[in-house]
Amino acid sequence: LTWRGILGSLWWSKARAVAVMLICLLSAIITPPDVVSQIMVALPMIALFQLGILLSMLVEKLKKPVVDNDDDENNEE
Repeated sequence: LTWRGILGSLWWSKARAVAVMLICLLSAIITPPDVVSQIMVALPMIALFQLGILLSMLVEKLKKPVVDNDDDENNEE
């Protein structure tokens, strides 16, 4: 979504608290009533969400246009 310009890394960062809450809720639903199992499911999902935010920041940095100053120097001559 960041690559297409639909959502940026700032949006993902702001949605982090809601995402962690939903991940914990989902892990509580899909695992047996055991806290250790819930944590074992939730932590990798939270880590993947965090990795997604970092990759989103990287994509935004790579997609920024590069300013070319060489053309200005050639026009002055």
